[in-house]
Amino acid sequence: MSKREYFRRYLVFIISLAIAAFGVVTIIKANMGNAPASGLTYVLTHIMPSISLGVFTVIYNTVLIIAQILLLRKDYQLIQLLQLPMSFFLGGVTDLAMKVLEFLRPEIYLARVVVLLIGCCLLAFGASLQVRANVLMNSGEALVNAIASKTGSDFGTVKVVFDCCLVMLTVVLSLIFLRRIEGVREGTVISAVLIGSIAKIIIPRLDRLERWMKMKDE
Repeated sequence: MSKREYFRRYLVFIISLAIAAFGVVTIIKANMGNAPASGLTYVLTHIMPSISLGVFTVIYNTVLIIAQILLLRKDYQLIQLLQLPMSFFLGGVTDLAMKVLEFLRPEIYLARVVVLLIGCCLLAFGASLQVRANVLMNSGEALVNAIASKTGSDFGTVKVVFDCCLVMLTVVLSLIFLRRIEGVREGTVISAVLIGSIAKIIIPRLDRLERWMKMKDE
């Protein structure tokens, strides 16, 4: 792979993180429950409101990176340490998105559904770009992949279990510290189902992007 192709792939990956961050925040603004991966960090901002969602995003991803290293040990690929600076970027864009989308406060249920669907599409598009970039995995997917490889389990199965554990942890922390369930509603189920389904539609349609990343300058 040429340096130019590396540059283009990492550029696409960075753009994908920004799009995904805006997708996460859009889903939050729908106020119908968060995607499984962001529910935990969202609840933590309610438990400790002095810490922003972006900061908790960085902390969460850092913990997942450490878990990967402890699990894989000598099999851990050092290139995956780039997940750390990418996590800081993701956290920064997440806080930016919270400010940019501060005006977005739909009150009518139908409007909330529309905002939720827009968020799911953004998150799915960001995930699709990450798949096509094919340079790094986000820390959550990377940990799921590490668990799957170490246990010999199917990636999809581990992913479902991992997401369910995140949702359960979110519910437990909500009940313990907030005395109510926060961030887990019908939107959590909808986003869990839709994001992957939408991504499956988008990914095959990004062939032109793939050709651009591989294109050699004449």
